[in-house]
Amino acid sequence: RPRQLEELAQAMRRNGFMNNPMEYTTLISAWGKRRSWQRAIATLLEMPTHGLAKDLIATSAAISACERGGVWEHALCLFAGLSQDELRPNLITCNALISACAKGRRWQWALASFAEIRRLGFEPDLVSFNATLTACDRGNQWRRSVSILEEMKETSLSPDRVTFNSTLSALAKGSQWEQAAALFEQAEGLGIRPDTISTNALLDASR
Repeated sequence: RPRQLEELAQAMRRNGFMNNPMEYTTLISAWGKRRSWQRAIATLLEMPTHGLAKDLIATSAAISACERGGVWEHALCLFAGLSQDELRPNLITCNALISACAKGRRWQWALASFAEIRRLGFEPDLVSFNATLTACDRGNQWRRSVSILEEMKETSLSPDRVTFNSTLSALAKGSQWEQAAALFEQAEGLGIRPDTISTNALLDASR
């Protein structure tokens, strides 16, 4: 419960435990799991007042808290502020931002964040692709979903059920029956067993 966590945090401060970045990161993550994004950000901003520099792990935890809380704007602000703190984003940070944008139905920002991964010199992983596909699905962007899936096929990554269902759902929303049916037929070759979500999406595409 938030009240119990706050009491625990105060006790830790009184007893001198909140004196390194890892302890702050742990508390930020705990607030995130409780969807208390405001307190997660407040805890991050508290670090400099105690002589501790905000580090990448703590900031990434705060971005994830914003994702859980459904506040993509704050996640984007934290990401943008990394350069002011002389911090370089890593793949985990980028994935957290993409997920936040996907949850906020901001597919444009999700795609921009996806592109940022390679600009920073990293390769997208399964989390990156799935979060971006989720954003495209929620934004009714079936063409972009197909493009992202094709891009994924050019990598060594194997699509999973999230990949499959997100793309199938986007095609269904775009009334792309033929492409949805063709993708459904590829399931076995992709090593994916369609579930109820898959079947419902295919039915929706035929309407």
